[in-house]
Amino acid sequence: MDERSKSEDAALPFWRAKRLDEMSRDEWESLCDRCGRCCLNKLEDDETGEIFWTDVACKLLDHRSCLCASYSNRHDFVPDCVELDVEEVLTQTYTWLPPTCAYRLLAEGRPLESWHPLVSGDPESVHRAGVSVRGRVRSEEDIPADTLEHWIVEWPGEVPVPLPPRPPRRNKRTKSIG
Repeated sequence: MDERSKSEDAALPFWRAKRLDEMSRDEWESLCDRCGRCCLNKLEDDETGEIFWTDVACKLLDHRSCLCASYSNRHDFVPDCVELDVEEVLTQTYTWLPPTCAYRLLAEGRPLESWHPLVSGDPESVHRAGVSVRGRVRSEEDIPADTLEHWIVEWPGEVPVPLPPRPPRRNKRTKSIG
């Protein structure tokens, strides 16, 4: 690599300058946009492999922040919680990752979304864009596992349509009579 290429890469954000398998642990972790959609219970059709999303969240998901309440110890409470592996992301083994997931987008050679906190600089942008599970889910603690098929929803597997901008507020003008 020549000096010019090195300086151009240094000017790029790490997610554009590095491959997924070159990222540090901190860089890898920061790719998560904190939407919480991967923490939803999903059902898979044994015959077709089709994934069905539910609005039933892992018992450890904080519904307000969309973060795991015990991330570093999650396997103590949820032994089958998946720890994303770079090789499986790259080979797209994780077919259940949301379509807006940074890991999936980068593995497919696509850019991060404008609302991603690394791009916007604002951790709330994922919620304002309507991407997160905030206000849209229930805890698995309240739902018997054998009834999950009653809680199937489409939105987690879709790219959300941004809300139209609000019109500016107008001052109400009143006229005095009299």
